[in-house]
Order: sequence, then C-alpha cells, then structure tokens
Amino acid sequence: MNLVQIERTSTIEQLLENVLEKTENKNSNIYKQIDNILQSKSTKYIPATILLEAYKLSDKENYLHEILAGSDLFVPA
Repeated sequence: MNLVQIERTSTIEQLLENVLEKTENKNSNIYKQIDNILQSKSTKYIPATILLEAYKLSDKENYLHEILAGSDLFVPA
C-alpha cells in the first residue's frame, strides 16, 4: 500500500526520466508505473515506494536526501 507520497519536483522527474532511459525491460511493472507518472502532468504527489524503487535502479549520482530536498511529504491520516 502506498501511504507516504512525495511531492513531484524537477529533480525527482529527472531521476525518473533517467531510470526510464536505462531500464531494459520496458514491460516491467516499475517501468510502466514511472512512465504513467511522467505522462500525467497533473500528478502532484508520487508514491514513495515507486521513488525508492527508481532510486535503486538509478546510477545514484546523487544521494536520496539530495533528490528529496525541498519536497513535501504527504501522509494520509
């Protein structure tokens, strides 16, 4: 379940775009989820689980706390 969500920022979008470019399996679940998020410009918050999976697949040029800097977290009550 995706309880924690993170505000979409340009840094996060860039991370997601880089992961999409480097992902070989275009049919994987994470690829489809990231692609859907990037195509939907109205999505303000991204599930933290997707962002963490994307970070694991990334080349880790930046630390996770650097990517999340300035982002708001949304945790439903």
